[in-house]
Amino acid sequence: MEPIGPGVRADLLIYFKTDATDAEINLFYKDILSRVSPDGRGYSNPPGVKTVLRLAEVEGHDGVAVTFFPAAAKEQRENLKRSGQSSSLVYKILEHEVPANVKRLD
Repeated sequence: MEPIGPGVRADLLIYFKTDATDAEINLFYKDILSRVSPDGRGYSNPPGVKTVLRLAEVEGHDGVAVTFFPAAAKEQRENLKRSGQSSSLVYKILEHEVPANVKRLD
């Protein structure tokens, strides 16, 4: 078993703009942070993604932590990062940070 949570380093921390609604964030989860399961029932993580965790707000910004499997291809990592950066909902993306250590985003 491997630890997860706000005290564990994540590969990506994605913080949303303060005016992003819950419905918009849920759509981001559906479109960017998940894929339709192969059996067509429900959703699973995108290729290479191990975990996606919701984070506590930082300065009014909701966020998510993403960790990748060690064997995830560089392309899988970069594709997810690019997708996040291209979203109008995303305020900032941090890499290789412990969520609990993030107190400010500016």
